[in-house]
Amino acid sequence: MSGAVSLPIRKSWTLRVSFAFLLLVGGLALATPYLDLADPDAQNLELGPTAPSTEHWFGTDPLGRDLLSRTLYGARISLLVGLVGTAVAVGIGVLYGMLAGWWGGRADLLMMRVVDLLYGLPYMFFVIVLMVWFGRSMINLFIGLGAVSWLTMARIVRGQVLSLRGRDYVLAARATGLPTRVILRKHILPNIAAPVLVYATLTVPRVMLEEAFLSFLGLGVQPPAASWGSLISEGAVLFREYPWLVLVPGAILSVTLLALNFFGDGLRDRMAAEDHPA
Repeated sequence: MSGAVSLPIRKSWTLRVSFAFLLLVGGLALATPYLDLADPDAQNLELGPTAPSTEHWFGTDPLGRDLLSRTLYGARISLLVGLVGTAVAVGIGVLYGMLAGWWGGRADLLMMRVVDLLYGLPYMFFVIVLMVWFGRSMINLFIGLGAVSWLTMARIVRGQVLSLRGRDYVLAARATGLPTRVILRKHILPNIAAPVLVYATLTVPRVMLEEAFLSFLGLGVQPPAASWGSLISEGAVLFREYPWLVLVPGAILSVTLLALNFFGDGLRDRMAAEDHPA
């Protein structure tokens, strides 16, 4: 009995702690331009790379730039990539999944076979091709990461719509002659908002990790802008001599990704508990 009681308490605790941490990171990212920080792009070649100290809390990089400032400004870009990339994925996935589930029949079968086919392809390869072909810009990064992250969302939404389209209130709306777009907007979309929100929360860390991978390959955020991924990439070359260049942004990225995953899992468990009370 004690284990059954402690499990939801522990899940609630991780949900609250992860949410508090994400609020802190997001608040710092928003407040960064208003904080008394060094210019993240200001170079001091005479200073060079220095270890963390009271003057430079996170140290400096080989160009003498303050790593604390670059890390906080990098948070803005990393979080922006995660949020915008997820928004693109949600937009595509919700629209595609709603149409597949609503149409049903052969259209649904064909659309889901397309999803199955895309699942079997190396999606990161397409992002890399997009970045190389169309240029390494933030817009292309948003579109590329979002365009390969919508498949699971489409499956989730399609399953929800298939279960909702036979409900009495939906059948009644169709019988009254309401246009499909109105039914989808007023009766379907509000009822799939919860699972969409949960999966969107779990998509953000995935997109951020993919951006870090692309930045490590030199295809992500381009200088002089910096993200956590690009900071790790820059520091990896000199990791043996100056390990803090990798450890500091790497640790912050890792903890943030863990917090996002814990928050998404906790949100999913809480919504499941509300839908199926004991």
